[in-house]
Amino acid sequence: MKLALKELLHSRKKYVLVEIIVVLMIFMVLFLSGLVQGLGRAVSSGVETMDADTFVLSDDSEKLLTVSSLADNEFSQVRCTVTWPSRMSQPTPTRT
Repeated sequence: MKLALKELLHSRKKYVLVEIIVVLMIFMVLFLSGLVQGLGRAVSSGVETMDADTFVLSDDSEKLLTVSSLADNEFSQVRCTVTWPSRMSQPTPTRT
């Protein structure tokens, strides 16, 4: 233990620089993880707050809503076959 303390006191600048680098790396990891969580929550909050009971996905979307896209003929087929519950009035589907 004495040898370690002696080494720390002898070359303070070197160990302070190493500590600063470690602190900066911790800050970078925390910042990036917060950024990723915030972006993920921003994407999912749009779907969560949407007033919809069901979503229609294309076959090749691999169950990912952001990847799914329907062609015009597929969209019109889905629009014609959807049955609306009696408690809801039939909304006009819009395509964005």
